[in-house]
Amino acid sequence: MTFFCEESTSSVKALLTLFIDGKEISKEDIYLSLDDVCCMEDTSMKIDELCLLSVYCFISGFEDTSKVKEALDQVHLLKQESLTDEITYQKLCLSKALLNMPIEERNKKETFAHIKYLTRLDDIALLGVVTFLTGIFRQKESFIIEGVKISELLISLINDSGEMDAFFLLDKGVYKKDSLRASIFILMSLYGSLVDSQRCNDLLPKLDPYEGGLFQTLDIEQRLLCRLLEKALSCRNNEAKIKETPQEVEGLLNLQSDGFSFKSSLYHKVGIGSLSHLDKLVIPSFGPHVLPLGKSDLYGLKQPLALNGDVTDEGLSMWSRVASTEEYGLHWIHSLIKCQDNICKIESFVWSAKAEEGLSLVFFLRGKSIKVLDKVYNSGGLERAYVETSKIDLDVDGRNMQILLKAPLQVEIIPLAGQEFFWNSDFIVSFPFFKSNVLSIDFVMD
Repeated sequence: MTFFCEESTSSVKALLTLFIDGKEISKEDIYLSLDDVCCMEDTSMKIDELCLLSVYCFISGFEDTSKVKEALDQVHLLKQESLTDEITYQKLCLSKALLNMPIEERNKKETFAHIKYLTRLDDIALLGVVTFLTGIFRQKESFIIEGVKISELLISLINDSGEMDAFFLLDKGVYKKDSLRASIFILMSLYGSLVDSQRCNDLLPKLDPYEGGLFQTLDIEQRLLCRLLEKALSCRNNEAKIKETPQEVEGLLNLQSDGFSFKSSLYHKVGIGSLSHLDKLVIPSFGPHVLPLGKSDLYGLKQPLALNGDVTDEGLSMWSRVASTEEYGLHWIHSLIKCQDNICKIESFVWSAKAEEGLSLVFFLRGKSIKVLDKVYNSGGLERAYVETSKIDLDVDGRNMQILLKAPLQVEIIPLAGQEFFWNSDFIVSFPFFKSNVLSIDFVMD
């Protein structure tokens, strides 16, 4: 399964697509595809394909698995150096578990069920799925515990509408929405089969990939994993569930009020954070941008981050390094966020070690339209605006959210398409920094 590398056409994928669509495939076709896999030099890609074949053998009842087992025996474990390597290792374990082969476990120095590894949400979700499935089919507690930890981490980042509220972690605004939804559905289904979780039960209908014809659009690995899920759940039908004991996620920063809520991370992040109102995501990501706008590699924050995020009665206060044209980065940004019912206040200023570049604070917004100076700009429109104003009105599903400044500024407004690019946002709104002055913005939901 090519969970982490570029999509490539393979005879295995083509063959198993026929199988999943209800077509018959012969033993000879399986062996020919296996011969192609054995010729691969890239170990990760080879394990991807062997895992696909192992899943096929298991769910189809294919009995003559000796050649697949021989191929798996020839694969040596990769050294664990990254999340990518860990996924490959876990897929090798799942392959062997499905074919009833011995699994070589290794000592892990740390768990991947941690927010600092969430730079690729689809990868961490699939890691949880594969690990969980191995634990269930082989009854290995260490694998199940790891799957539970990843489930609990991700469930803390899902809002009530079933959307992953962690876009501030993602670079360049691109994410695989349908693929991620399917992986989260499988993971939450496995978690719900083990743990008595009302939160999980509430979310599952909103994630179901069989609703709305989504299943037919998924790639072959996701579709096979959905079928494998059915087998896994049948294994657990009569087993008692354990009581859910939610734990605070280390490194997750969360400000809650009866209206607005703000979420961020102490560790890796690209945007400063995200803002929701009544659990509806309004700002998937916001952060500093070196001008001019349009260069995605000049948006957001840069490593190393200042590992602070102090939550007090005054709100959440944090320092972060700004992405820059320089290798080390010239600028630091301080942000103070306060949430109280229907008002969220964000105050930011920039400190620079050297001469300043032009900088702005950029917000990716979701809404049907923006009204400024009596003119309306619609989502998906072609007209950009560059206006001096202290007030912007955003239509959020029929409700009006005011964006208020203490003094007029030259604000840039760019309509977006609202698709998977830019975190499914509808607008970019950019507020310029002026020297070291504090930029103060109030978001008020009517």
